[in-house]
Amino acid sequence: MAALSAKNVALALNSVTHFRGYDDFVARGKQRVLWLCQSGQRFHTQSLAMLVNSLVKRRAADPEVLSECARVAVQIPPSDYSPQAIAIILNGFSKSGRTDDAKELFAYLSYVATELPPQRWDAQGTALLLNSFARARVSDPTLFQAFSQIAQSLPLEAFSAQNIANIVNALGKMGFRDLALLSPT
Repeated sequence: MAALSAKNVALALNSVTHFRGYDDFVARGKQRVLWLCQSGQRFHTQSLAMLVNSLVKRRAADPEVLSECARVAVQIPPSDYSPQAIAIILNGFSKSGRTDDAKELFAYLSYVATELPPQRWDAQGTALLLNSFARARVSDPTLFQAFSQIAQSLPLEAFSAQNIANIVNALGKMGFRDLALLSPT
C-alpha cells in the first residue's frame, strides 16, 4: 500500500467497502491517504471523491482523515472539478456527520458548483448536491437558487423518483421555497 497513488488507494479501498474483515487493509489505506494529503501529493477530484465515499461507507473515516481530505479538496483548482466529484465529496462529508469541520469545504465547493456551466449538471448530481447541503444543515440560499434554476431547466423525464425525493427533502429541510420548481408543469 505504501507505494500506491491516491487513485490506486481509492480503488483498493472502494473494492473492500462492502466486505467484512479487511480492517488492517483499511487502516493501512487510511495511513497512506494521510501521507498523501500531508506530503502535498496531487489528487484528482474523482480519486478524492472515491476515497471519502469509501471510507464513510465503511465507517472508517476518522476526523483526522476527513480533515486532511477537506484541506486537500479546497486546494484543488475549480477547473479540475466535475459535477460528479463535487456531489460525491459533499455527500460523503454530509453522511460522515463531521460537517462542522468542513464548513470551508462546503463553501468552496458551493462556489465551484455554481461556477460550472449549468448544462454540465444532471438530475442526479443536482439532487445529490442539494441533499448533501441539507443533510449537513449548511444553509446556502445562493446555491439553492442556482440549482433550483438548473433543476427547472432539465426535462422532467431526467429525474428518477429518488432524485425528486432528494430535492424535495432538501428544500424542506432548508426551508427553501421555490414554487416554480415545485409546480407540476
